[in-house]
Order: sequence, then C-alpha cells, then structure tokens
Amino acid sequence: MFFPIAAGYEYRTKWRHAGSSAGFGADRKGRLHAGCDIGTAHGVPVVAIEGGKVVERGNKPFIRGTPLWAIAIKHDSGFVARYTEINGIPESLKVGVSVSAGEELGY
Repeated sequence: MFFPIAAGYEYRTKWRHAGSSAGFGADRKGRLHAGCDIGTAHGVPVVAIEGGKVVERGNKPFIRGTPLWAIAIKHDSGFVARYTEINGIPESLKVGVSVSAGEELGY
C-alpha cells in the first residue's frame, strides 16, 4: 500500500491554520469528521494508496471559491478513500476509470 503523499516529500498529519482541517472525530456542525487529514506543501503529488476505481469526481470545487477538488476511489480491498482539497486532477480520471497503486491523482 502506498502513502498518499508522493515519496520524498514532507507532510504533516495535522495541517492547521484559521478555517483549516479538523482532527478525526471533530464535530462538524452535527456530524463527525471521519477523515484523516494529511497536509503538505502546494504542488506535491497526491497518489492512490492502492489500486481501484474512481467512484466520485466533483464537478465543482470541493471548497467554493477555490481551485481545490475531490476524487474518491473504491480501492481493491473494498474501502473508499476520498482525496480532497487537491489541484490538477487529470481529466482522464472519470467515474468508472481504474487507477493503479501509486498513480498520481493530482497535487
């Protein structure tokens, strides 16, 4: 299994600044944040942690007014991972398309 930040780049497991991400289980206006936020510098490649199929691809920015998008992959082991707040998702990655472990999903 691959780590979602491309090899050789630095990352932080808690990337916090005003209005930024929340920790796992944090209250999100009536629902719990069920994600594991991993932050890194702008421009760092984001890769698929495992092979699978694209099951969701946003048709508008993940955060309104930004160039940040989301894509979800149902991985071969059965779980779904949402990769959010990323740029540069290739147009070829549409719903139903297969991805390989380590394949670049954006940056």
